Amino acid sequence: MTPYIHEATKAYTVTFNSMGGTDISPVKLYGVNMGGTISAPTPPTRTGTHINRFDGWFKNIALDEPWDFNIETVDEDITLYAKWGSYAIGDPGPGGGIIFYVADGEGSIPFVRLSFIPVVGYGNPGDEGYFPGYTAYYLEAAFEYASDFPTRVKWADDNMAIPGLSDTAIGRGRANTAIIIAHGKAYGYNTPAASFCAELSYGVETDWFLPSLGELEKLTDLPQFRTLQPPPPTMTYYWSSSQFGYGRDDEVVDFSNRVDMNGEIDSSSWGYSNRLKTTSIRVCAIRAF
Repeated sequence: MTPYIHEATKAYTVTFNSMGGTDISPVKLYGVNMGGTISAPTPPTRTGTHINRFDGWFKNIALDEPWDFNIETVDEDITLYAKWGSYAIGDPGPGGGIIFYVADGEGSIPFVRLSFIPVVGYGNPGDEGYFPGYTAYYLEAAFEYASDFPTRVKWADDNMAIPGLSDTAIGRGRANTAIIIAHGKAYGYNTPAASFCAELSYGVETDWFLPSLGELEKLTDLPQFRTLQPPPPTMTYYWSSSQFGYGRDDEVVDFSNRVDMNGEIDSSSWGYSNRLKTTSIRVCAIRAF
């Protein structure tokens, strides 16, 4: 007797090799669907490396033959391979913003650029606003809101000092934001700058926060951001989540747009300052991933 496969159970299988990313379930095509196209699956994600930008699915492990989900058909069992790349400053980010800092360990001066961003966690499981610490490699700004957000808000309705906000480091802003919001709720005052960032739903991500002073400073590396600022002598200020000492002031960065003798934007056109928390100035939400 000759074995055979019943047409109802015969199938072509598309296997996805995510190349170190999250698993993607295989797709099976039965019957009349065999020889047809398939829909692109939800893109995988990849952690533990700055090479985490998903660049599409490819037919071969050499990653030089892209698969076109719109026109290519599945006529046999196949495997598709994920290609990964790195973001650069100025690239569109996965959250719909723009990349403004890359922690890849490179740079002309040793240790000036981190090899990763240690994002500090906040609270304990069950606490409002809780999130665990994690490793990130990029900072992304909700760039549209740098100019479009109804522009000036208070840091808080009260100048009360908040413990735990003296750290200005890259990786600290998200925890600072959670501390600010929790303190406002505990003592009955509003925290407009931090709350706007934490509640922002921009693009496909919701993990935005008010940057620390160190994170905010890095926005000066982004030419697109500097060109938003008005010409001198106008001063433009943005809130950080870092508190100045243990007082009623919060640290800000002055992004006044100075121009050098050649008409170029001066990359050093920023400076530290501090303002009363009840002052209304600009805010720009960021995220770390």
